[in-house]
Amino acid sequence: MVWLDLAKKMRKDLSRKMNQVPMKCFGKFSYGDILSRVTNGVSTLQQALSNSLPTIVSAAAQFVGCLIMMYVTEWRMATAAVCMTLLGFVLMALIMGKPQEYFIARQESLGTLNGYIEEIYSGHDVVRISRANRKVKERFDKMNKAVYDANCMSQFLSGIMQPLMNVIGNLSYVAVCVLGAALVIDGQITFGVITAFIMYVRLFTSPLSQIAQSMTQMQTAAAAGDRVFDFLQEEELPEDTGMEIAPEQVRGSVEFEHVRFSYPSNPDKIIIKDFSAKMEPGQKVAIVGPTGAGKTTMVNLLMRFYEINGGDIRIDGVSTFDMKRKSLHSLFGMVLQDTWIFKGTVRENLVYYRMLLLFYLSA
Repeated sequence: MVWLDLAKKMRKDLSRKMNQVPMKCFGKFSYGDILSRVTNGVSTLQQALSNSLPTIVSAAAQFVGCLIMMYVTEWRMATAAVCMTLLGFVLMALIMGKPQEYFIARQESLGTLNGYIEEIYSGHDVVRISRANRKVKERFDKMNKAVYDANCMSQFLSGIMQPLMNVIGNLSYVAVCVLGAALVIDGQITFGVITAFIMYVRLFTSPLSQIAQSMTQMQTAAAAGDRVFDFLQEEELPEDTGMEIAPEQVRGSVEFEHVRFSYPSNPDKIIIKDFSAKMEPGQKVAIVGPTGAGKTTMVNLLMRFYEINGGDIRIDGVSTFDMKRKSLHSLFGMVLQDTWIFKGTVRENLVYYRMLLLFYLSA
């Protein structure tokens, strides 16, 4: 239950974070990549922790108990077994660093693939109309192969850890038998001590194999956790301390004054250099132009989805910087160019639209 509560809390934190980050964050991460972090990343982290941590704790307890019993019984044979085990730990440390790179690459490539799938399927009609099916499939195959390669390498390198520990355990058997035989011949111990030590070595090396397998799952959890916490550490919107303006108090005068703007993803490229315009109350204004001319950008700036680099935008003479975002958004109604019809009858869609419209008007 602890891990379920942890996953629940992380999803709540991610949900809250998505409502607190600025719009530029969604230009840095694709929607599919964020979805991958919320679903796949949190689930992977939860499963890895719930499966590996209890195993590591129980294996460590068994390891320490066997170690004490071995030194109580015969310290020289115990030292020989421990030296062989230390060799296994050194090899494990050398090998564990490499799979981590591929675990991270797998999570990143999986997020990229999910983002691409979300983008392509949401614009499936455009892809078919433009006859880009072949190019889309080729790019998908490349991304899918990147996930496959990273997954194969990480599983291969992490999969050899447990057989490696089995080999180290067998070497410990050999060391105990050889040293024990020499001590029996010398008359320092009895044959029963060797028999007991063989049982101890089996119980001693078994938890090492379990720890090696659990460390593989912990590497997966670390890679997934890095992506989750990377998003949780994103910069949030500053505290909104502006003034509130009721919609009924607004006349509708909008003024752009020497506005400069560049997208956060490319701050050196100024796309709006010096734009000034004034719209009077009741005046109908159409902003027309080809795709990429900046029509949607002007609306985003007007509603402060992005912050301008210079200049000012005023509504009835009041700068949008001096208004609370919630109050500013309540002054506008927006009809998006993308239409969406939900599954169901036309009547059900119209009823839903009316309910949504009433909700916004009453808000």
